[in-house]
Formats: sequence, structure tokens, C-alpha cells
Amino acid sequence: MKTCNVSGIGLFDEVNVYLPPRKYSLRIALVYPSTYEASITNLFTHIAYYYLTENLNALVDRFTLDNPDRGAITGLSLKDFDVALVSIGFELDIFNLVEILVRNGINIRKQGLKPLIIIGGLPVIANPLPYLPMCDAAFIGEGEILLATIKDLFNEYGKEIFKENKFNELIHELYERTRSVYSKTLLSNYAEIKIRKSFVKDYNRVGQPICLIRSKIRSPIYGDGYYIEISRGCKWLCAFCLEAYTTYPPRYRNEELILNLIEGGVKCVRSNRVVFYSLSFFDHPKADVILKHLVRDNIKFSVPSLRYTTLNERRIDIIALGGQKTITIAPETAEEHASCLIRKKLERSLLRKLMSYIISQGLNVKLYFMLGIPGESPNAGKSIAKLLSEIISSTRLTRKGQVRITINPLIPKPQTPTQYIPLISKEDLKRKIKDLKTNINATKIRIDVYDWNYAYTQALIALGNEGIGKLIIDVVLNREGLARFRKYAQDKLNYDKFIFRIKEPSEELPWDNIDLGLKHIVKSLGEKLIRAL
Repeated sequence: MKTCNVSGIGLFDEVNVYLPPRKYSLRIALVYPSTYEASITNLFTHIAYYYLTENLNALVDRFTLDNPDRGAITGLSLKDFDVALVSIGFELDIFNLVEILVRNGINIRKQGLKPLIIIGGLPVIANPLPYLPMCDAAFIGEGEILLATIKDLFNEYGKEIFKENKFNELIHELYERTRSVYSKTLLSNYAEIKIRKSFVKDYNRVGQPICLIRSKIRSPIYGDGYYIEISRGCKWLCAFCLEAYTTYPPRYRNEELILNLIEGGVKCVRSNRVVFYSLSFFDHPKADVILKHLVRDNIKFSVPSLRYTTLNERRIDIIALGGQKTITIAPETAEEHASCLIRKKLERSLLRKLMSYIISQGLNVKLYFMLGIPGESPNAGKSIAKLLSEIISSTRLTRKGQVRITINPLIPKPQTPTQYIPLISKEDLKRKIKDLKTNINATKIRIDVYDWNYAYTQALIALGNEGIGKLIIDVVLNREGLARFRKYAQDKLNYDKFIFRIKEPSEELPWDNIDLGLKHIVKSLGEKLIRAL
């Protein structure tokens, strides 16, 4: 392994990064079209950076919204790189991506020019179509597979296959080896193309780095600490969860490996704290053992949002011992019928009991609910208010804001059962939010509501086609905003009708030629959601 630089270098005064090599065969850019803080919170940033730097004779640098037109370490323009690997974490990041490409003088409309742009991430895995106009290829699968395939191609063909006149050949090679590449080149050369998701079967071989990139002037979103993913995928497959359906099947990292990584990781990042990544933390068969080990070694930790049916008082106690001040739970709905339909059955008495205990221990609670769930009643807002009132009356809040509620409209996502249902209307959401707020003592609880306009924009992209992607390019080039994008989607593409209508499971959807391995579950549960509307 090469030696990382321990003195701060580059635009962000970074440690645990490599000085640019004097001689190299390839230049690879990692593009995360969001803030710098978000980029170093995303684990794939670190996985890709260390893997490529250590396994290829390559110069590797990174671009974000905070350094859109020059690399974080080298200061080079994106046009100076041979390959750009783009990671999309959130649908609206597509606007940022176009902005970064424009800032670097890259001709978006003419593909096949340097750099070769390959795009990935959960929204892309589910539906790459809106991203195709701004990339040469989309990768449908876990990034570790793409990185390993790039390494193999480099070892076999050398830098020659990464030249502009070889881009089509490179894309075909990636497809033939993985069957997980989606591009216009392939669509024009194959009579029929079927895409399957690539994923790492042996999760213990996934390259979680011991060292992580850290800045002396910027911190990751969840604060200082060693960030580690202990599991990937989720067995519950809640009907609305894009991450569960795109990362299935569930896989768990070995306990001994996790503890060894943590031992080295906290030293490398110089912080006696661990931040865990997992869709359902206590599904890990050794979750309790891992936390007890950290408490024994006086290492602080933070666990992600928890499925409350996996919680108990003993687990709440150990989370508190780890120094975490807020426990996040997502009941999603306060109505039993709707909760069963989305595979997240409401257990009212258990939720009340857990909330009471969490608050009695002086901890904060953050709760997530959704509105627009099939099967919910017209009084869904009042139902949430009633459940919250029951919780408040059964415990004593010691301070304002000890309980925080976030309300989101359910946003239909491709490759999940919700792909068939319409987005809740703006008027219906407003009415249910009003019902909630007028039936709860808001002086004791903080209530945040996700802007419906952003939800609508997100749905347009998530369920979009190439026309949506081309429209985004036009909007960015013309320096227009999200409001104008939504209006054009309605007036020029008439795409809002697609968002607000029921899609029958027998209907062919734009992303149907992508197989994530769960079509039978998606259709079966989708039919139940439609019947509940």
C-alpha cells in the first residue's frame, strides 16, 4: 500500500490523500455533484479513491460543487482527465452535474469526447434514462464491480483502451464483462439489450478502506469519526425504499473484520468515534456484540435510523453509552392498514413504550412520517397527530424540540412497488399537514415538512425518460431554475400526467429492461397498492 500524505494538501487542506504521482498512465476524476461535505460523507468516494490510486498507475482527483472546475488536489480541469466516474446520491444532483460539466467547458451534447463519463448511484441503478444525455454510459450495479472491471481492462489493454477513439470499444467491453452497462452506443448496436444488476456476493471482500479522506477545514455531515458500512441491502423491502430494492440482497460484514477495521480506522482519522452505515442496523447478527466492544474500549459511536421493532430498552441504553444524543425512527404512518401495505406494520403500543423510555433517558427523538401512502385515510394527518399526542401524554418532555417530526410526501420511485402509484397532490398534502398541525400541541414538538415542489421535481427525474434529461440540460444552459423545469415538463413533455396517474403492472415502463432481480415482488406488492387507492 502506498503511503498517504499526513500534511494538509490541496484546496481543502486534506490528509490521508496521495500526492500526485510524477509518472502515470491514466487520469481518473471522481465527480460527486453535491457539496464537498456530502462527498466525504459518501463512503464510495473513499472506496473509489483508494482502490484506483492503489491498483492502477493513475492520477486520481475529485470534483464537487465546492470545486466544480478544478481537482481538489491537482487543480486540473475535468477536461484534462481520461475518465470521469460520477456518483449520484440524490435525483436533484443531476442539475449540479450538468453545471459542473458546463463549468469545465465539456460539450454535453456531443458524447464520445474526453473524458469518458460513466455515471452510477442508486437513482441511476433504478432508472438511468434521464442521465443518458449527459454521460457516455451508466453502470447498473455496485461500484466495486465497475472499479474491478476498469482495473482488469487497464491490466489487459493498458492506457490505449481509454483513449477517445476507443471509447465505444471500452463501453462494449464493460457490457460484455458485466451485462450491467446502459448506453446509447449499446442501444444502437444491439437489437435487444437486457441489463442485469451487478453486485458483490461476498460482502467481506468489499473494499472498506481503513483510512478515509479528511479535511482540516471541512467536516463530514455526521461529524468527525471513522465511517464504516457494516451491512448492505435490507431484508424488509419496504414498498417505498429505493435503497432496499437497488441494494438487495442483504449482506453482512464479518464481526471480526468490522472490529479490525474500526481499530485501524479511528487511529487513521484521529477521532475516537465511529459512524455506522446500515439500512437496518440491528439486523446484523452481531450488532450488539460490536456495540458492547466499542463501549468497553471507550469508543463513541453513532447508529443510523432504526427500525423500531428491532429496538428494546437494553439497546437504547447501549446507544446512549456510545454518546449518541438522538435516536431516529421512521414509523412512516400512524394508520395500520397503510402500514401493512408498505411492509412496515405499525405497532402502536411498542412505539409508545420505546418513545417513553427514550425520552425518560434524556435523549432526543426524531420521527419520520409520510403522507400519500396508498390505503391511508383522508384523516391521515389527524392520525399522526393522535399518535403523537398519545406519546406526549405518556411521558414528560424536558425541553422543546426533544421530539422532532419530519413529514415527507411519498415519492414514487422506479424499481419499487410505488412506481405504479401517483404522487400525492399539492392540495391534498397541504390539507393533511393542516390537519396534523391543528390537532397537536406544536409548542412541544418541532415539525418539519418537505417542500412538495421538491418532491414533484424529484419524482419527475426518478420516473423520467431521456426527454427529461435533455430538458434538464436546456434549463441549466439557459440559466433557468427548478420552477421553469417543472413548467416545461408539463407544457413541453406533458410528463406530469405520467407522475399523477396509476401505472398498471401490465404496462411497460421505460426502465423495464433493467433487471434488479425483484420484479415479481415489485409487481405483486404494486397490485396491492393500486387496489388500496
